[in-house]
Amino acid sequence: MTDLEKLQLKFTQFTRKGDYINAMKISKRIEAEKASREQCTLKSLTDTMSAEDKYKTVTAMHRLIFTADILYGYAVDFQSVMKELQGNIDVAIVMKAMEAVKLLRSITRNVDIACDKEAQEDFGATCDELGVVIEKFMAKRDKQLKKNLKVKSKKKEK
Repeated sequence: MTDLEKLQLKFTQFTRKGDYINAMKISKRIEAEKASREQCTLKSLTDTMSAEDKYKTVTAMHRLIFTADILYGYAVDFQSVMKELQGNIDVAIVMKAMEAVKLLRSITRNVDIACDKEAQEDFGATCDELGVVIEKFMAKRDKQLKKNLKVKSKKKEK
């Protein structure tokens, strides 16, 4: 039995007993174990690649991780808005957003686990820059949507 399988067994046992605190601790260890396996696998793959192939692989991975972080933020925002407006509802898109949040967070956690503080800060700054570009683009679309929906703008208070 591998270490990961042992952790998964412990997680199941704690969950069945209703010991959710220990189950959460084990869940974090499972995520870390999975992340370390993925990193080793990717590193071993890129070590044997040509410089061009390594570049393609690493840039594709960066795009995935940066995009996952941005999507994670939007999924959390969407959940928050829906909860605020509708309470606890069981609408398919909200459920999908909740699934997305978990999946996207598991991708971006690799940065937290695998990178040093400087790389984490660089990652955060890059995501923030991308977020600004996306927000500018979305503001134009939002303005048109407001117009189409005939939403009245709130006047600024003096």
